[in-house]
Amino acid sequence: MNVLVRKAIQIHRSLGITVPVPVNSDTVAEAIFQALFEQNQAIQLTLWEENPAISNFNREWERATDRERASRTRFAQRTIKPEQVAQELEESDRILGTSADVERFVRQACHLLCANLVPITLQQIPCWRMPIVPDCLHSILGNTTPILCFHHPNPPNAEFVGRSHPIVSTLAQFLLEKAMVNTEDSPAKRCGLTVTNAVQERTNLFVLRLRYLLNQTLAEECVVAGFRGTLEQPQWLDNHTAEILLKTAQPTGDRPLNVKKYELRQLINQIPQLTSHFEQIAQQHAHRLKSAHDRVRVITRAVPTIVQPQLPLDLLGIYIFLPDLGAK
Repeated sequence: MNVLVRKAIQIHRSLGITVPVPVNSDTVAEAIFQALFEQNQAIQLTLWEENPAISNFNREWERATDRERASRTRFAQRTIKPEQVAQELEESDRILGTSADVERFVRQACHLLCANLVPITLQQIPCWRMPIVPDCLHSILGNTTPILCFHHPNPPNAEFVGRSHPIVSTLAQFLLEKAMVNTEDSPAKRCGLTVTNAVQERTNLFVLRLRYLLNQTLAEECVVAGFRGTLEQPQWLDNHTAEILLKTAQPTGDRPLNVKKYELRQLINQIPQLTSHFEQIAQQHAHRLKSAHDRVRVITRAVPTIVQPQLPLDLLGIYIFLPDLGAK
């Protein structure tokens, strides 16, 4: 029995965990007990080699140990330092959206659907009451008047709404489908012209959907690209600046409807001239995605990632921002 104990201790010292003995060990246990009664201590030390049943048992235990060692090497999170993956985690949060992004989206979506949220405070935590439930949310909320909280932990009487909550996904799907139908009364629009004091010169923004084959798995993301000035001499913005402008710019003026349609039609007709730059953006993001995956895979000692951008990319939205010349 000491032989078994020493074997278990040796495995634990090697891996830091206990590896269970093979499941079918009844016959081995019987053979071990028989050997203990029939042989002296000196012979017990060679039980592994002399008894066929025990020898097979030992090989099975060794194989189980090797499998566990390989598994712990493959999934060796204990060797990963937080600071090494912090950049990737921050980038993931930026792409997927923070709690502030979720709150802003739900509030604006409900406003577009004529169901404005009413701010309230519960236990010193800001929350929002939904007095009118949009039609697209009736299947989820029924006729209730829920209280929503976008911060965690949430008060007992409020429902926490994160980015994967059914309210968020249903609103997003509903608005996107309405925009794709391209009806005049759609609450969300795929193109628009805004006069705002957020820009000093004309700025054109484009919402692009990029697709990649990531180790033969299809992945996608949306990015905002844009430039200031004219198409002949564009001053391209970085994606973060373009995204912030699209999120935060508020209208401070207006143009006649026929002027808006003309400006948008002119820009849409120029899209073929932008295709090469859009494809360059797709290649840059594919390289960035590969670099991020490879940095993590180096830490976990996994094989490098293969990222292939799928072209042509999708143009989901076109938005023109004009400076408000009358704003002070």
